[in-house]
Amino acid sequence: MVYWENVLVEEVFEQLRCNRHGLTSVAAEERLRIFGRNKLEEKEGKPPDSQDFVGIVTLLFINSTTSSIEETNAGNAAAALMARLAPKSKVLLDGKWSEQDAAILIPGVIISIMLGDIIPADACFLEGDPLKIDQVFEK
Repeated sequence: MVYWENVLVEEVFEQLRCNRHGLTSVAAEERLRIFGRNKLEEKEGKPPDSQDFVGIVTLLFINSTTSSIEETNAGNAAAALMARLAPKSKVLLDGKWSEQDAAILIPGVIISIMLGDIIPADACFLEGDPLKIDQVFEK
C-alpha cells in the first residue's frame, strides 16, 4: 500500500505514469477499462427462498405502512446523497480543461477544484492555496 501523502508530486506522477499535462483521452479510456467507473455500486438483493417467503410476507403485511414510509425515506436519502457526490468534475484531458462526469475519474487524471467544490475522488494536490476540509466521506 502506498501512502500518497508522504510521496513527492514528481514521484506520484512517476508511479501513476502521468504528468502535469494530464492524460490523453486514449490513456484515460484504457485506465477506465482497467479501474472501472468512479461511482458507488448499487447492490441488488437476492430473492428469498420459499420458507423465508411466508415469514417475510407475513411481516410485510403487518408492517406494510411503516415499511413503505421507511423505504421511501431511505430511497430519497440515497438519491440525495448520490446527487451531492459531485456528478461533474473539471478534468484535464488532451491538454484541455473540460467538464466531465466524475464517474470517469481514474488514477492519473488531473482535476481542478475551486472554493465550495466537492472533491469527487481521492486526490493529491499539485498546487494551490491552503485547504480547509469541511466533511470527509468514507466507504
